[in-house]
Amino acid sequence: MLSDLDLMREFVVQSIEKKEVLLANSYLKAQMVYKSNQLISKQEGVIATAKLDHTPSDFLIYGTSSYWEIINETLAEYSYIYTGEIDNNGFYQYQQCSIPQGYTLQCTTSVNLWQAWWKYRKYASQLKVPLDILIRSRNSWYGIKELMISDGLIYIKTLVSEIALDANDLVIWLNKNEFDWTLKHLSVEQGK
Repeated sequence: MLSDLDLMREFVVQSIEKKEVLLANSYLKAQMVYKSNQLISKQEGVIATAKLDHTPSDFLIYGTSSYWEIINETLAEYSYIYTGEIDNNGFYQYQQCSIPQGYTLQCTTSVNLWQAWWKYRKYASQLKVPLDILIRSRNSWYGIKELMISDGLIYIKTLVSEIALDANDLVIWLNKNEFDWTLKHLSVEQGK
């Protein structure tokens, strides 16, 4: 029997390939309805839809689903990001996005970005324009010059703008593949 994660990955892959899905386990079911593949939780109802009549396929993910985080991470593996659009039924829209080579896509709450930045900040301050963490703004990727918290908001300064986010707002960002090694290296140095 497929695990929830395996079923979600299969749902995403088959939807990207524009194939009809028919999968199930004890908690989830994936099936084609009209021109869309749907992922259905037996407790929550429809939690994801893939529109197969769009090229590439668009995904809609129910924002308050208990499965949202896992689906979000799975879509990120295939370069799908949250567009910032939410429909009337509370579904977040995801579209495929080009990712610069050597980076890993992240779509997390802004608190997760702040935590990554906090570990990285000393190293970043030595660089004129740090490029190990990039943020999506105006449909492009920009290096973060500064990230700070004030009055319960997270402020992100790039070369072109300043963005203010609530701690639970979704933010799309990239980290350089070597960045994971850098964070681990910095953590070891700080632990001395």
